[in-house]
Amino acid sequence: MAKPETQVIFAFNDSNATKDNELFWQKTNELYQRFVTSFGVDHVFLVSFGTGSEEITPSQFNAMVKRKSGNSGGYRMDSLSKYLVNTNLKDKESTKLVVVLDGPGVGITDAKVMMQKVGKLASTEVFAIGNKGFDGAQPFLTQEGSKLYQVTASEEKLVLETSQNDRTTVLGIEKMSIKQFLDNFDRIINYIKNPWLYGHDQYQTVGAIKNNDELKGIIMKEKSRLLFEYGKMNKGNVEVQLLECIKKSDFDGTIPVMQELVEKYYKSVNSKTEELSIEEKIDYLIKLCGGQEVNNFEMDGVRAGRAARAKTAENDNLDDVDDDTITDAQSQGIKELVECPLSGEQDVGLLLITKNSILDGIPKNIVNKVINCPMTLINFPSLKERIVGALGGLVGLKSFKESAMTESPLNGETVLGGILLSSNEKMQKVNKRAIAKMFTNGKLLGAPVYYLIAILQTIKELDEYQQVVLPLKQLILEMMKTSHTFASLSGMVSYVSTPLRTDVAFWFIVHSCLIKIPPANSPFILHLEEMQSIIDCLELLEYPIDERARKQYKRFVAIQVLHRMKYINSDTAHCFMRALYQKALFLDKSKIKAVVAQKEFYMPFVFVDGAADKAQVDHVLSLLNPIFKELTIEEILALDTLSHEKWRVNGTELPLDLPVVKCTPDTLWEGLKAGAYTLDVEKMKKKFVKKYGFEPVREEFLLFLSKRVKLQTLPEHIAETK
Repeated sequence: MAKPETQVIFAFNDSNATKDNELFWQKTNELYQRFVTSFGVDHVFLVSFGTGSEEITPSQFNAMVKRKSGNSGGYRMDSLSKYLVNTNLKDKESTKLVVVLDGPGVGITDAKVMMQKVGKLASTEVFAIGNKGFDGAQPFLTQEGSKLYQVTASEEKLVLETSQNDRTTVLGIEKMSIKQFLDNFDRIINYIKNPWLYGHDQYQTVGAIKNNDELKGIIMKEKSRLLFEYGKMNKGNVEVQLLECIKKSDFDGTIPVMQELVEKYYKSVNSKTEELSIEEKIDYLIKLCGGQEVNNFEMDGVRAGRAARAKTAENDNLDDVDDDTITDAQSQGIKELVECPLSGEQDVGLLLITKNSILDGIPKNIVNKVINCPMTLINFPSLKERIVGALGGLVGLKSFKESAMTESPLNGETVLGGILLSSNEKMQKVNKRAIAKMFTNGKLLGAPVYYLIAILQTIKELDEYQQVVLPLKQLILEMMKTSHTFASLSGMVSYVSTPLRTDVAFWFIVHSCLIKIPPANSPFILHLEEMQSIIDCLELLEYPIDERARKQYKRFVAIQVLHRMKYINSDTAHCFMRALYQKALFLDKSKIKAVVAQKEFYMPFVFVDGAADKAQVDHVLSLLNPIFKELTIEEILALDTLSHEKWRVNGTELPLDLPVVKCTPDTLWEGLKAGAYTLDVEKMKKKFVKKYGFEPVREEFLLFLSKRVKLQTLPEHIAETK
């Protein structure tokens, strides 16, 4: 039996609202002509609806188009649904319904009820002309496969296509590729804004699906996956290129590769057009579902959100490691094996854990820093103590299992788990669980390799763990080469971009200071606190590091210290900097009475005519942060000109070629004419006694004197004052 030919019911609104609406009548006519071309004029039936509905002829339709006006005075959606119910539609499964409207209407609820009686049609397509909204489309989109288009003067865009799955999740976002997500972005917005279009009858008002934690959770959960896919899609061949440059120690060759990667990233996420970036699109959806607006610079909020969304590690434990797995691990990781202190045999090392959840009770701001980068653990002495306290020494895995060990041989505490010093895939799953339990309540907050790096940096100098250091290093190196992370091109924790192999990403982070990236977005500055650990890892890998990057690291640390010094007391900071080139006398504050120090505004140095000698410079450097000893005096003075009490390091432009700063020591007293200005020491001592009521010690008098001379230095002979 031949299949019936498709018939098209072309229904359009002809209410007074469409009068003189040139766009509506132009687009309606174009749509009609399209369907006539596709199905033939004899198979396209015209229906106008408003207060009522009626079938019309093509000539009547042409007259309406010409005068830009219909015949009806109302805009009732149920008038069309009544027509469809009362019309004896033959072969419904071959009937295509096309509805053209220009905005909201009335009778929507009744129309939805009646459309249920119409039954299943071949398809339904609704075209909303203009920007008045889609409310009127509701009754005709309940059938699976229905499509809604928005038609404007410049484009015709598919807004949604209903399916059964649409009614349970966010349009199946969990299964979408990044391309599908971008293509369906408008549909997802409509799902959240207009839930009734997808059969969610419990939401009767537009936007009622907002504050839906379930939907918000789905989108937040999928965010990292979508961003990873997006970055992977944009990565191109850069990882291979960087590895080749690393192999050749070709630093100059890597700069254009890195610069191209950065520029490609910024071009894709910081478009100057009105188009939202991929991150902005996802965060907009989260906001629609009730999430707070994401501020790019509120990093603690972003990190805290990551903690809330973190997955719980799979429930793998040491009991799941069988003999076959141990044999495989022993054969594949010869360098990773250790001599078991109990049996004396070569075995897979097991670093015992005797305490869990060591981040519990730690201030939230510190926990957020750890979430950002677990390697930052080593920057907090209290956390390093907790790491050492949570470890129970080293044993061989086979001895551990054979003896059914329950207590640590190192400290006698109950064994709660252990970190296996093996890159075996099964053992790595056990390690994920062990690390997650050790630091939190079992949630994975960052890649396990970062925690292992922090553990290594913490225990590498401890005698009881010297046997652990080498196999732990080997494990870390293997994990870095077989795992991926983000290069953090955007400089934001959540705003990631390009996934690279971890070792390549580390190398990129260190050398990103050699390319042009805004300070606020610099991965180098973002990871400044962990930079030494990252450099240590690259040295373990025996990867070449450009000396310019090493120097720039020292400079950034130094300028961070200078910012802080000036924030605390800019006068004191200036005093230290001047003492690096101007001859000065150090004032030991412990020898100065509090009343004198307060009233005379204590400074650590008073300056005299002449240049600072090496002994003085060495003394000044010994009083400053040790990082300054790694720099030349010229570098320090140049950095001083680039620092400010109100600035932070993430806002500091630090060129590779520092400005040349010439600081000439003052010799003000030498140039004075005889009798022009003299300093009567005895007279000044009497003034001191008169003010304070006691004889000054040398430091007190020099401080007192420095505040009262007209020149910015004291005469050179004053250094001999007792």
